[in-house]
Amino acid sequence: MSQRRAIGVFGACVSRVLSALVSFKQGAAANKKMQKIKALYSFIAVLLLCLPAVAQERLKMSVMAPGTSSYLVMTNFASLVNAQPNNIEILVDAQGVQTRHMLDLAQGLTNIAMTSPTAMAHMYNATGMYQQQPTSPQDADKLRLLFWFPNGPYHIATKSEDEIFNFQELRGLRIFLGPPGSDDFLTVRDWLQGTVGLEMGVDYTPVASDWLGAVTGFARDEIDAHISPGIPPYSYIGPLSRRTKIRIIGHGDDERQRILSDRGSEGYLVANQPGRAFEPINVSHYNDNVEARGAIFGLGALAGVIVNENLPEETVYQMVKAFWEGKAGIANQAKYLRQVTPEIALSETSVPLHPGALRYYIEAGWQVPDALR
Repeated sequence: MSQRRAIGVFGACVSRVLSALVSFKQGAAANKKMQKIKALYSFIAVLLLCLPAVAQERLKMSVMAPGTSSYLVMTNFASLVNAQPNNIEILVDAQGVQTRHMLDLAQGLTNIAMTSPTAMAHMYNATGMYQQQPTSPQDADKLRLLFWFPNGPYHIATKSEDEIFNFQELRGLRIFLGPPGSDDFLTVRDWLQGTVGLEMGVDYTPVASDWLGAVTGFARDEIDAHISPGIPPYSYIGPLSRRTKIRIIGHGDDERQRILSDRGSEGYLVANQPGRAFEPINVSHYNDNVEARGAIFGLGALAGVIVNENLPEETVYQMVKAFWEGKAGIANQAKYLRQVTPEIALSETSVPLHPGALRYYIEAGWQVPDALR
């Protein structure tokens, strides 16, 4: 329910309550016992009917920057929930990074956030971005899953005029890996080092920026290579290629096969983390200012929508129901939602389902892995 609609409902209820109150007073003035009793019952009934309308549940959703694939999926989730007459309103807050959002969620400072299998692993083990958070394992235990969705392959965008065709030619460049401290930053750092041996701070210079600032930095020639994940057609590619021709680089099929066959290598271990897989990047999704040399693959990863374990079961049930039953109706306009499927939604088991989500999936006849229950 939107704020405007809630105000309208509340105003109508106030009018009805006042009308009932006037009737009660008129009955009292007339000193007619039955009229007073009827008016009193009417007043109480109208008041009780109005309480659900004003008792709207407002939830805060912490998301990544506008334009990212995760932002688009999660804000469409919020829109579908808000469109239902369920007294739930999700307010979107697009500030900060995912790893901070997860801590805020565990501590009750937000209600809905995004995660990834690797971020959950770091949180459970107090490693990576959580190594300075000794209580992060306890915080991780408070998080519950609604569903997973594909976050898309990492697109490595370079300016065509710089003639960068492969990973080795990234040496000496200024590279945006993702916001410092984010899961994306660590993932891309490990990907570059594990697959082609590029060491951050030695072979290239990491650029500290947020998502939107990095797009501006690329346009101003302050960043040579911009790396970010997205479901093709990824919306950030448009702004990156608006003023200049860009080239997306990635692994060719032979290189991808070599990495995946070299078991035990650093590259294999990076590519085979839970929820990760090499995914094709087809530049035909984009405008004529975007090119690539042959068929290329980027490292792809899952993202997940999570809530605190204390969020009421009925609230979560209504939200999950609204999303899955409303998604098909907007998939023609939001084509990336076509890739959010039941098969992917329950494909990873690093965080258990919230009881409200589990209830919906069971009622809908989904096959739920035991590890998610």
